[in-house]
Amino acid sequence: MHGLQRAGVVLALSVSLLAGCGGDDDSDASGSDASPGEVGESPESGSPSEPTGDETAESFCEEVQAAEDALTDATENLDVTDPDGAVAALDDAVEAMREVDAPAEIADEWEAIVSSTESMLDAVDELDLSDPESAAQQLEDLSTQLEEDAEALEEAGDRVDEYLSEECGITLD
Repeated sequence: MHGLQRAGVVLALSVSLLAGCGGDDDSDASGSDASPGEVGESPESGSPSEPTGDETAESFCEEVQAAEDALTDATENLDVTDPDGAVAALDDAVEAMREVDAPAEIADEWEAIVSSTESMLDAVDELDLSDPESAAQQLEDLSTQLEEDAEALEEAGDRVDEYLSEECGITLD
């Protein structure tokens, strides 16, 4: 039963966290007009290091799509009769996110999203479900931490959304 409860908690929190990667975006697009192929530009170009070309952006786009597909598959096909499989699918989705090699202009934002997701997964792993009061307190603490991080994660999600939309043609829900 522990695996099923963990999967349910991770599912709920993952959907909440990744909702930041899917809203409207009115933020500045200053880092998204990088000319592919302009390797070795000076720091005055607006970003310390630009993607190395179309292949880098295309690879990133493919990696993000694969990570989103893994998360969507894990969340939409959550099998309550196979808690170990559900947990493994969620772990695989988070690992797919970790394996994405984000371009320099959104690397910090992507890292913030992935790190927060991993922290959430770790916190859920540490839940003591044998003690309902302790588990409730741990979930409350996790919720508080997510609320404290919400603004920064929303900004990171907006920036990643902007890049995905402009460079990849991907719109996350």
